[in-house]
Amino acid sequence: MDSTTVYAWTAIFGVLTGFRSMLPLAVLTFFAWRGGFPLPGHWSLFGHFFAFLVFALLAATEIVFDKRRNTPNRTAPLGLLGRFLMGALGGALISASTGFPPLPGSLEAAFLALFGAALGYSLRQYFTETIRGTDLYVAFAEDAFTALGSYWVLTHLA
Repeated sequence: MDSTTVYAWTAIFGVLTGFRSMLPLAVLTFFAWRGGFPLPGHWSLFGHFFAFLVFALLAATEIVFDKRRNTPNRTAPLGLLGRFLMGALGGALISASTGFPPLPGSLEAAFLALFGAALGYSLRQYFTETIRGTDLYVAFAEDAFTALGSYWVLTHLA
């Protein structure tokens, strides 16, 4: 696989990390644990069941707390920092697993996670106003989109 293709998939993964910071990494660690996404060297730590369990629990917690009214916006500084860091980690893992240097993929995914956070916030506001109801349905749709999108990206990289 050439670098353009890898970094294009890394970009999509970064945007998805902006939607939900932990869910794409939970999907990635699941793929790595099940052997569909081999991670080289010290990155193989993220291919263990324990890593998948940690990210799955963090993703589930994020999904539950996202539905609460008192949860801060994803565009708050702490939310953006978390998305930036998780995007960087995901980009590094994807780049390393495909044999490319981790730094470019890490930076690309990290900055696109910030874009994804703003895009996800805007889309959620738009669709909540469009259906003139609670944003709970939109939030569940966002969860499903992020999970399926992460699965789609990783199936093309595996």
